[in-house]
Amino acid sequence: MIQGISRQAWQLTILFLGFYVLEYYVLAVLLLFLSAFFIFVTRLGKNLPILELMALIAAAQWGLGPLFAYNLPSTFTKYTMAVPLEIYFQNALPGIFAFLFFLIGRKQNQKKSLRYQLKPLRPNVAYTLIVIGLLTPVISPFLPSALRFLYFLMSSLVYVGLLVYYSNPLNRNRNVSLLLGLLWLLFQAAESGIFHTLILWGAIFFCFYRGYFQKNLARRLSFIGIAFTGIFFTQVIKSDFRSEIGQGKGQLGVFVELILSKATGGEELLDPEVLADLNVRLNQGWIIARIYNHVPMHEPYANGETIKEAVVNAILPRLIFKDKKKAGGQENFERFTGEYLRNNTSMGISVLGEAFANFGKWGGTFFMAIYALVISSIYYRLIQLSKRFSLLIYLIPLVFLQVIKAETELYVVLNHLLKSLLLIFLLFPVIKKWSKIYLVENPLAPSPQPEAR
Repeated sequence: MIQGISRQAWQLTILFLGFYVLEYYVLAVLLLFLSAFFIFVTRLGKNLPILELMALIAAAQWGLGPLFAYNLPSTFTKYTMAVPLEIYFQNALPGIFAFLFFLIGRKQNQKKSLRYQLKPLRPNVAYTLIVIGLLTPVISPFLPSALRFLYFLMSSLVYVGLLVYYSNPLNRNRNVSLLLGLLWLLFQAAESGIFHTLILWGAIFFCFYRGYFQKNLARRLSFIGIAFTGIFFTQVIKSDFRSEIGQGKGQLGVFVELILSKATGGEELLDPEVLADLNVRLNQGWIIARIYNHVPMHEPYANGETIKEAVVNAILPRLIFKDKKKAGGQENFERFTGEYLRNNTSMGISVLGEAFANFGKWGGTFFMAIYALVISSIYYRLIQLSKRFSLLIYLIPLVFLQVIKAETELYVVLNHLLKSLLLIFLLFPVIKKWSKIYLVENPLAPSPQPEAR
């Protein structure tokens, strides 16, 4: 694996170690975030940047968010950093670096851009997946509740179907498929008041919108700016929106009205308190800081206990294992932070926080490296298989949908990862057959040329 690390990753290592040893923690944080951002931007359009997106989210929520929290006024005392800046980054930075290094530090030998990796399939494949995704929520109430997670995965096939449809250049209105997907996501978010799914699938659609990003860096950055603006306004209105729909007001109309109201608010959006409020949603570090403040002084290191529990609970089905752990993170949060949550509140301590709670700073850093290696190995194995079975590459986002989030703890990650891989295994005969008989030779695409290094 070490031989497969890129030269740029080794150069980043030297810079990071210099900043860390000299205790230039702010520079180290900015270095990691900007490196993750640069790698994501440069690989956009060249491959399917799932790992790069995961690294960018982690660098933002574990590094940049805490940095902002130390420098912005906060009216929410509950979400303040429980330890000084030096203590937080002394403990967190080695784990963040190890995670990024082994997740996205690998050499990129892919000579074909993403448009040539996505082999088009006939529209009936897309239609079938979309229909399955739309029908699943309708029939799931009449099916066993023990299979709830399977229903969640099956309902997400509607987005996979839209990606399949979009990736066939013979479909003249294919751009409309992504627009319809975003509108459907927006409608669901407006109905529920929960925006995670909108942001995650929106980011994945963005990665697939490959034709726009081949060589024009300015276009990539402009689209990233548009996406960031959308996320920014979504977070700005979230509290007000949930309050409004709680009073029984129309969801979608209220959503649009609040967006327009905030967009015309001018300087209010740049108020430090408004920015601090937004950073609360970005910053996962306030939870991790409480772990640093509580472990091992008041709670001993778990020494792998929660890691073993996560693996066992993710593997064994609830039908067999009646005491199976529930998602939500309440138990680990209360144990390792020393604070208590309401019964209906769920907060994950993140994999980075769980690594420290089990093994301390350096043991946790080693765990983050192993964790990143496992995730990246699964991703690259799926990419290799997708070269033979073309439908598989469209299912990769489904596999990593919960994995790319930085706030979830290990059990949630493994539970989603293993069950989604199991679903692909069960459907593999169908994937293999459809990849062969429904493959479309693309007459519109030019002959692939090796990209300049």
